[in-house]
Amino acid sequence: MAAVLLSAPFPAAGQELALEDFIRSALENNFSLAAAGKRAEASAGARSEALGMFFPSLSASARFSYTDTVPVMDFVMPVMADPVTGQLFYEEMSVEMGQKENYSARLQLRQPVFTFGQIRGAYLIASNACKIDRARYRRQKDILKAEIKKLFYSLLLAREMVDIAEKQLALMQDNLDTTGRLYRSGRVSKLDVNRVRSHLLRARAALAEARAMYQQARASLFSSAVIKDNGQELSGQLEYYSFEERLEEILDEAIKSRIELEIARLGVDSAKRSRSVEMARNLPQLYGFALYNFDRPYQMKDEWGQSWVAGAMLEFPLPLATVPGKVKRVSAQLNQARAERDNIKHMIRLEVKNNFAFVSLSGEKAAITEENLQITSENLDDAREQYLKGRISNIELNEAILDYTLARREYAAAVCEFLSGIEDLRLAAGGTLP
Repeated sequence: MAAVLLSAPFPAAGQELALEDFIRSALENNFSLAAAGKRAEASAGARSEALGMFFPSLSASARFSYTDTVPVMDFVMPVMADPVTGQLFYEEMSVEMGQKENYSARLQLRQPVFTFGQIRGAYLIASNACKIDRARYRRQKDILKAEIKKLFYSLLLAREMVDIAEKQLALMQDNLDTTGRLYRSGRVSKLDVNRVRSHLLRARAALAEARAMYQQARASLFSSAVIKDNGQELSGQLEYYSFEERLEEILDEAIKSRIELEIARLGVDSAKRSRSVEMARNLPQLYGFALYNFDRPYQMKDEWGQSWVAGAMLEFPLPLATVPGKVKRVSAQLNQARAERDNIKHMIRLEVKNNFAFVSLSGEKAAITEENLQITSENLDDAREQYLKGRISNIELNEAILDYTLARREYAAAVCEFLSGIEDLRLAAGGTLP
């Protein structure tokens, strides 16, 4: 089927804008898309944080304390003995146990050695979360592009409707002028004039409605694309072309390319790793550590001294009462993720089939209305010629005008539906359609 161009210029002052301009502005300035980008950045930070758990953790602390009362230990101590009798002589003594000002500084190093995959699992879960947020960002970009395209096509349709209404009004005005001349020459009645005048008033109302719809469609597009409306003119056209894609090929491509399935697969993988991590938390964990202290007083002396110790520590968690509940919870989460993955695959197939059927139907409708437009255009030309010769009444001429106007509207609407359906099908297929 040959391509058909549908062009309907609607003059506006200012710069000319194409579809690519609206898409570029939306991708750069859309607030929801920017928020999704920031979520992806935050996930990347969380992944880096999880990666840091593989490396030693270092902590430092310092402490100072002051007391106005230092504990004192009183005791009796032999100081001498009688050399003759050997009798001991004692003296009472007091020793302060500490001092008023105490200082301490500590540096501790802790290194995981073996955790049964707990740290690795947590990192892979964070990595999956980062991939999921990035995938969602890409999907949101695709959705935004499709929405901008559909709004652009809707605006082109509204512009076409304005052009149709203007031409209908011009035809009705020309018909009224011709009927008026025929009435003054006595060839038609006053009733014929009033009928044409009534159709003219309806055409004016249709034009006012079309212009209002155009302004509404224009506001929606410029707002979504975050572009200030300064009366820019659109340079695009509604373009109908043949669609020959096969459903099975689109279904296969959708299963390969849809980001939602990628996200679902990552979700299942994260659920598996979450179960492993939860199980690892109930197993012994081996850590290496080193501790360095710098204190004053040191060994009961008012001076700085240092000490350090290194070793290994094996932790045995014993959450006996909570283990069955954890196993049940993480297993249910894994089964839920698998069920969601299968459901998404089913919904994708259904979405592709529905959109494919809509595109096929709208394509056939556009082809039929194109042929009808050609017929009504020829009928209008013939009717105007026959009316001027007095062979038909103005009622038949008005019917020809209305048939032509309706055919133009139906054709324009069918092309817009077809192009919008293509965008929905492209989105359903994962953005892989040409």
